[in-house]
Amino acid sequence: INPSTKIRFSIPEFSKAAVIIYDITGRMVYTIADKEFNPGIYEADFHSKDLSSGIYFCRLITNSGSLTRKIVLLK
Repeated sequence: INPSTKIRFSIPEFSKAAVIIYDITGRMVYTIADKEFNPGIYEADFHSKDLSSGIYFCRLITNSGSLTRKIVLLK
């Protein structure tokens, strides 16, 4: 079993950005990235071996707003 996947995201303009995984209760469980980014498309590894199966939320937070997507983790 490979308990990791790639999270792909794009940054339209220079910005501080964070990509954070939350569990169903809203608790932060994993920080994928938290730094300044130049404009572009990025991929980051999400290692889920310490997490149980369930629904999680991946949130991209930048200076100009945020975007949240649901992730279903099956083991």
